[in-house]
Amino acid sequence: MNEPMNGLHAEADEDEVVTLADVLKHNEHMTETADAVLGDASETNCSYPLGYIRQAIYACMTCTPEALEKPETRAGVCLACTYDCHQDHELIELYTKRSFRCDCGNEKFHKNNPCKLEVNKTQINPRNIYSQNYGGVYCNCHRPYPDPERTSAEIMVQCVICEDWLHEEHILNNVIETSTSPKAEKEALALVETDNESRRNGHANKATDCKDVVLPEDFDELICFDCMRKHPFLMAYTVDSSDVEAREDESIAAAARGDGDPSKATQTDTNECVLKKKQQQYEAEGSTTLRPTFWPSEWRNELCHCSSCITLFEKHDIAFLLDPNDALHVYEASAREKKIASAEEIAQRAFANKLTHEQQVEVAMGYSIMKNNLQQYLAGFAAEGKTVRKEDINDFFTGLSQLKRQKIE
Repeated sequence: MNEPMNGLHAEADEDEVVTLADVLKHNEHMTETADAVLGDASETNCSYPLGYIRQAIYACMTCTPEALEKPETRAGVCLACTYDCHQDHELIELYTKRSFRCDCGNEKFHKNNPCKLEVNKTQINPRNIYSQNYGGVYCNCHRPYPDPERTSAEIMVQCVICEDWLHEEHILNNVIETSTSPKAEKEALALVETDNESRRNGHANKATDCKDVVLPEDFDELICFDCMRKHPFLMAYTVDSSDVEAREDESIAAAARGDGDPSKATQTDTNECVLKKKQQQYEAEGSTTLRPTFWPSEWRNELCHCSSCITLFEKHDIAFLLDPNDALHVYEASAREKKIASAEEIAQRAFANKLTHEQQVEVAMGYSIMKNNLQQYLAGFAAEGKTVRKEDINDFFTGLSQLKRQKIE
């Protein structure tokens, strides 16, 4: 959902077909996306016993039809429950949500539709958090995904805090409206204008600094404007660490020369709160505008872990930011590894249990030969960008069967 869902488009001429490279690329992308989201999620066992975990979650509009208008009715179910308890229902895929426990069969669902996989469940999961996504809408435009009224591709980015999804073009919405001073409004206008200019040039705005423009792949996590407004102290972390270090070096040098303020020399103590240093630098730069922020993959490593900051993050209910393993890219990488390992283990077990040693060797050799022959056969098509038609594949396997028949005879 953080990128447009680009399908393989059919042309008006029914004889038109896509190239082999297009098919392989599309299939690989869809498979990787599914593996990253689902990981080792069970298709047969409800995830409820695992407690509050990050997992793929689905909202059932058939069971909770008033979820959009009545937030108290919102609920989410795990992958296995979509198959066994909500088959043929209208389901909305919500991607992954952190610290969520499956609601299937609890008091939010009709008693005639209990969870078929896990009977012993509490009536409610108090730690679950339900956004507007559970009602089927996203972004500050409050539209469904995919939007049936939209004609262009939807590029959406997920906020790392609230986990709502925002359209790329709506990320800067409301920044100007909430500016509280002429200076702040001027900064907000400059930010939006820079963003508009970057879009005209085919780029996306970094948002942490209205003077910088980066490509979308240059950031890993987004904190939306609404969340920055709730947790404004995070703006201090937009200060470049090298700038803070440079100011510290200057303070040390000034103190050594005797021309600095002795009281400021203590600010370079290694035990000092990192956030406090960044706040001083941020205030010195004179910026007053809250804005959505984009962050690189390792930005959480710079978050201060002193006792005061841990208390601060806990007070704001965002202590999960202090855990590097909470990052979505960490979950996705782990999910892919588990999926691959699981598939290989299942295949190897089935292969070993069903076949004799001689059969295993014969099948392995046959598969290797077939794979090499197919690669060689298709190499010519791919190299020249030619299309591969159904009859081409049929011809290959027909020839392979004839060759095998000749060897047997």
